[in-house]
Amino acid sequence: MKGLQRLLATVVLTVCAAPLLWAQQSLTVKGKVTDSMGEPIIGVSILEKGTTNGVITNIDGEYTLQTRQGATLVFSYIGYSTQEKKVTGPTLNVTLQDDTQLLEEVVVVGYGVQKKSSVTGAISKVDGSEMANRTVTSAQDALGGKTAGVQIISASGAPGDAATIRVRGYSSNYDSDPLYIVDGLKVENISNIDASDIESIEVLKDGASAAIYGAEAGNGVVLVTTKRAKQGAAKVSYDFQISFKSLSNKPEVMNAQEYQNYHLEGGTFTQSYIDTYYDGVTDTDWFDATTETSITQKHTLSFSSASDRGSVFMSLGYFDNDGFLKGKDDTHKRYNLTVNAELKPKKWLTVGTNTRLSYFGATTMPWIDDYVGSADSPFTSMTQLDPLTPLYYDADNLPQFVQDMIDAGKNIITDDKGRYFGISPFVASSSNQNPLLDLYVHQYDVTGTSINSTFYANISPFEGFTFTTRLGIDLKSMSTYSYNKSYYVSSNQYQNNPEVYQGSTNRYYYQWENFANYTKTFAEKHNLGAMVGMSFSKTVNKTVSAEINSITQELDNFAYLNYASDDASKTVTGEKLITSKLSYFGRLNYSYDDRYMVEFTMRADANDLSVLSKSQRWGYFPGASLGWVASNESFFPQGGGWTYAKVRGSWGRNGSISNLGDFSYASAIESGTSYSFDSTTAYSVGSAPTTLGNDNLKWETTDQWDFGVDLRFINDRLSFSADYFYKKTKDLLISGATPSLTAGNDPSPTNAGDVVNKGFEFELTWKHHIGKVNYSVSGNISFLDNEVTYLEPTVTRLSGAYAAGTTYFTYFEKGYPIWYMRGYKLDYIDPSTGDPVFKDINGDGEFSASDVDFIGSGVPDVTYGLTINASYKNWDLIVFGSGAAGGDIFCNLNNRYDAGNNKLKIYYDERWTSTNTSAKRPRPVCDNEFEYILSDANVFSGSYFKIKQIQLGYTLSKTLTKKIGIDNIRAYVSLDDFFTFASYPGMDPEVASTNATTGIGLDNGAYPTSKKVVLGFNVTF
Repeated sequence: MKGLQRLLATVVLTVCAAPLLWAQQSLTVKGKVTDSMGEPIIGVSILEKGTTNGVITNIDGEYTLQTRQGATLVFSYIGYSTQEKKVTGPTLNVTLQDDTQLLEEVVVVGYGVQKKSSVTGAISKVDGSEMANRTVTSAQDALGGKTAGVQIISASGAPGDAATIRVRGYSSNYDSDPLYIVDGLKVENISNIDASDIESIEVLKDGASAAIYGAEAGNGVVLVTTKRAKQGAAKVSYDFQISFKSLSNKPEVMNAQEYQNYHLEGGTFTQSYIDTYYDGVTDTDWFDATTETSITQKHTLSFSSASDRGSVFMSLGYFDNDGFLKGKDDTHKRYNLTVNAELKPKKWLTVGTNTRLSYFGATTMPWIDDYVGSADSPFTSMTQLDPLTPLYYDADNLPQFVQDMIDAGKNIITDDKGRYFGISPFVASSSNQNPLLDLYVHQYDVTGTSINSTFYANISPFEGFTFTTRLGIDLKSMSTYSYNKSYYVSSNQYQNNPEVYQGSTNRYYYQWENFANYTKTFAEKHNLGAMVGMSFSKTVNKTVSAEINSITQELDNFAYLNYASDDASKTVTGEKLITSKLSYFGRLNYSYDDRYMVEFTMRADANDLSVLSKSQRWGYFPGASLGWVASNESFFPQGGGWTYAKVRGSWGRNGSISNLGDFSYASAIESGTSYSFDSTTAYSVGSAPTTLGNDNLKWETTDQWDFGVDLRFINDRLSFSADYFYKKTKDLLISGATPSLTAGNDPSPTNAGDVVNKGFEFELTWKHHIGKVNYSVSGNISFLDNEVTYLEPTVTRLSGAYAAGTTYFTYFEKGYPIWYMRGYKLDYIDPSTGDPVFKDINGDGEFSASDVDFIGSGVPDVTYGLTINASYKNWDLIVFGSGAAGGDIFCNLNNRYDAGNNKLKIYYDERWTSTNTSAKRPRPVCDNEFEYILSDANVFSGSYFKIKQIQLGYTLSKTLTKKIGIDNIRAYVSLDDFFTFASYPGMDPEVASTNATTGIGLDNGAYPTSKKVVLGFNVTF
C-alpha cells in the first residue's frame, strides 16, 4: 500500500512539474548567419536535428526559431559547408565557410578518379544537374555550350538523329568523333542514354589526360558516369515532361505574285503560260502545309537505396519524340532500363554492375536530310517548289495536264483520302516535287536494341591499394526496312516499280580489363599515386541485306521480300568482320604539400591484322603534365580577393584508328571479269590485283601541348580558367596519292597529311545574391584556328561534299582550313545588264572554271555558351544560350538553276531591274547563273546566338509536401530553342552541315531544330 502511495505521489509531482521543466528547456533562439566576409546570407536552412522544425534566414541573414536548450541546429546552404551548432543560449550567430568541395570534388579520369585540385590536365566536367529538365534527345546535345573547347555539330535535327561532338577542332580529314566511355565501357555513341540517368560527363581535352586511352583518343575522350544510389533514405522519383514542337524558323521565300514577277522578268514563262496553268488564287506556303505542331513526351521513373553494405539504382525511361513534319514519317521512340548495383560482401571486396538496356524505333525518310544523287530533302522542296501549285487536286476537278498524264497511263497516285497530290507544271525539269507526296511514297523504319553492361570486382587487401577486374559487353542489333511506292510526276520525278529493302546489323563487343590503383601519403606532405593495367577487346560485326525492285501487289501488306514478283531483280549481301585489340597502360602521379604536382602516363596498343600490318600494329602513347598551386605558397598574397591560383602544363600523344578500314593496308585481288580461254562462248570468272598494298600504313597521331591557369577570387565567388592549346595531327589517311612506282593498280591509302588546331579557351563563373535573389552566371568561350599544314605533294587537294547536284564544293588542301569551300568570287553586278561579273583569279584575262578559289569555311572561329541560374524563395529560373561566330554557311537551298524553281525572298528583294541598277543580286535567269550559284554570293555568315532554354520552376513548400508523404515536388515551364539571333536567311544556322566533317557549313536542306514549349514536373518520395 505504501509502495502504491509513493508511486502515485511521484506521478503527480512529475505531471505538475512537467510544464516547469518544459518551460526551462523551451527556448527562442535568434541569430544572424554571415559568410567569411561578414555579409549576411539569405535563405540559409536552419533545421533542428532529428525533427522537421526549421526556418530560413531573411534578407538580413537573421532568423528566429523556437527550439529547446541543448538542441543541435543544422545550418546549410548551397556553396557553403554545412555546420552543426548546439543551442546554449538565446543567441546563436554563425559564420558559414565557403564549401571546399570545389577543390575536393573528384573528377573521373581514365581508370580512376582524382581530386579536382590535383588535376594537372585540361578536363572539363558537366554535372548531371545541368542536364536535368532539358529537352535534349541525346547526351551529346546536353554538352552543347556547357564547356569550352567542345563544339556540338548537328547535321540534322530529325528525331533520333544524334549530334556530333568535336573536341578542340577537327583532328582528322574524315572521322573526328571522340572516344566514348560509359562507366568504363567503350561504346560507339551515347545517344541511347537517358540524360536523366547521367551523374556527370567529363571531357578529356588535352593530350596528357587522354593518353591513357592511347590509340583511340586522338579526337578527345568523353567519359560518362551514370547515377548510383547515395546513402540515406530509399527514394522513388518520377520525372515527366511534355513538349509542343514546331518549326523554329521558316525561311522567307517568294509568294505567288513575287514568283510570277520574277520569272516573267527572266523570261522563264510567258503570261499566257501562267494563265493556262495557274488558277489565279493559290498561294501555297509549303512550309506551313508540310509542318505542324507535334508533341514529345518523356517519362522517367527511378528507385534508389543504399547502405554501407551495398546500393542499387534502377531507372525506367520512355521517350516519344514526334517531329514537326505532318504525319508519322519523322518519329522516334526509345525505352530505357538502367540498373546500377553494388554489393560489399566483405570489407576488402566490392562487386557490382552497371547495366543499360535500350530499345528504339524510328520512322523517317532515307533522305529526310539531303541525299545527293537520289532526291532533295523535303525542306529543299519546301523552299524551291513554286507557290502557284496547290497541295492537292480533287478527283472531279483535275487540271487538264494532269488528266492527260492519267489518260496516257502514267501512275499518278492519290493519298488515303482519294486526293491527287499537286503537281507543278512550272518546275517539272527539276527533282523537286510536292513534299507531301515525298512523305507519302517513302517509308523508312529503323529499330534497334542495345545492351551495355559492365561487371566488376574491386579487391582492397590493404589500405590505399585496389585491384579491379572488369568485364564489359556492348551488344547491338539493328534492323532497317524501307519501302518506296511507285509513282509518276514528271520525266525527272518518278518511280516505275516499288522497291523493298530489308537489312540487319549485329554488333558484339566485349572488353576485359584488369588494373590496380595505389595511393600513399608519406610524411604528411608527399602524396603518391600509381596505376597499371591491361585491356583486351574484341568486336564482331555481322551484316546482311536484301533488296528487290518489284512486288506481286503494290500493297503495304505485300511490301516484303517474300512477295517479290517473278521478274524482280534481287540483291543479297552479307559479311562478318572481326577485330581485336590488346593494350597495356599505366599512370604515375606525385604531389608535394598540395603545391607541386607531376603526372606521367603511358599506353601501348596493338590491333590485329584486320586493321594494321604486323610491322605497324603496335603504337606507344605517352603523356606528361605539371601543376603548381601558387596559392599554397607562403609568399602568396593574402587578402586582396585571391583565394586560389594554379598553373598547369601538359604534353601528350594520342592516336586514331577510326579512319582505318578493314585491311586497308593489304594488296587486294578482286573477281568479276569474264574471260574466255578459247573461241567458244564459255566464259570463266577472272581475278586481278586492284590495289598495291601499303604495309607501312599506321595510326593517325596527335601531339598536343596545353598550358592553363585556374583562379578563384572573393572567397570562390568568382572562378576563372584559361587554356592555350596547340594540337598537331599527322599521318592522316589519304587516298589518291601516287607512289613513285606503280603497277597499273590503284594505290592504297597512305599516311600523307597534317592538320593543326590551336586556340584559347576561357571559362568564368560568378555567384552571389541581390537582396533575396540568389544567382550565378557562368560563361565559356573558345577561339580556334584550324589549318591543313601538309598534304602529299602528288595530291593537290582532296574533294569532299557536293553542292548544286553533283559538283564538288568542299576541299582538303594545304594552307587552308579543313574542308574549306571553293568556288567563284563575285566581283560585281553589271549595272547595264544585271549579270554577275566574277573575279579573274588566275589573271589570264578570261573567266573560266580555273577562276575558283577559297570562298569560305564552315569551321567557326569562336564558340561560346552562357548560363544564368537564379532563385527567389521557392522560385527558380534558368536561362541558357550558346552560339558560334566566324564560320560560313553555303546556302544550297538555292542550288537549283533549273527554270521555274522558287528562291529565297532576298533574291527577289535585292534583284537587278532596270530601275535598280545598283542591286546586290543579279537579274532573274541571268547569264552564268550556275557559276553564280557556286559563288561566294551564296555564302553567308554562320554566326548565331541561340537561347536554348528559358525555364521557370516552382518547388512546393516542404511543410506542405511532407504532410502528404512527398519529399519534393517541382513544376516548371520552359521555352527551348525559341529565340535565334542570326543573319543567315536559311532555316537554322545551328543545323547547316551535310555532315560533321567533309560537309561542314554546307546546307543542303538539313532537318532543322524545333522550338518547344515545355511543361514538366519532378516528384520524389
